[in-house]
Amino acid sequence: MRVHAPVSNSILSLVMAFACAAQADEKAAEPVKVYFAWDLSLDARGHVTQLTAIANQRTDRLPQIRERLEQAIRSWDFVSGTLDGHPAPTDTHLSVSVSLLPNDESSFRIVFDDVRTGGRILKGAPMHYPKSAVIEHKTGMVVVRVDYDANGKVASATLDPNSPKAADALVAASIDGVKKWTFQPERVDGHGVPGTQVIPVCYSLSSMPAPMCKWNPPGKHAAIGEGESLAVNPAAHLATDIVGHAL
Repeated sequence: MRVHAPVSNSILSLVMAFACAAQADEKAAEPVKVYFAWDLSLDARGHVTQLTAIANQRTDRLPQIRERLEQAIRSWDFVSGTLDGHPAPTDTHLSVSVSLLPNDESSFRIVFDDVRTGGRILKGAPMHYPKSAVIEHKTGMVVVRVDYDANGKVASATLDPNSPKAADALVAASIDGVKKWTFQPERVDGHGVPGTQVIPVCYSLSSMPAPMCKWNPPGKHAAIGEGESLAVNPAAHLATDIVGHAL
């Protein structure tokens, strides 16, 4: 199902600007990848009752696209969390990754790449780059698995078994750093729910802007980048089949 979305010249110009920035070759047909996020409230039946956008410097420049996504999200069906075995109102974090595909000068497609629910990072300080790793020119990506309690305080942090291989110093720095973070847990019937997140952390010594940090988690999820996270077994999840479809 694909429906062309009419768009104002200003919004289309921004989409095209993102496309030019993302593509070194003007002839390339690579889509523009954009990430949006909201705090989402559901009733016990999984219907959307409130949707509050989370500020993002890049996507805030595309309000028309966000509005189109919000219209769609309000029609989706979710599965709420349960309390004592019964569905209950749930507050969760919703992140949506899309590809923007301009068709012509007046229309484009919004294709859904991934939809994720769960808790979210509330406060995360920058990681410390170990002096020993700098001296030895160690770089790379570390994927940390974090368990947090019902208040969002980290209970444990370990190297995720699917993490790429990285220097021990970088792994230790990532784990120690994440332990200082706080999370916003999901809430079911007003009660915080302990959760687990996997988080990619990148280390680069380049004087140029750091290379794109992307980790491909197992399963059908799209790649996640630095600053993003993936919830493991969230309390609420999407029931509507939307990934791969377009607006």
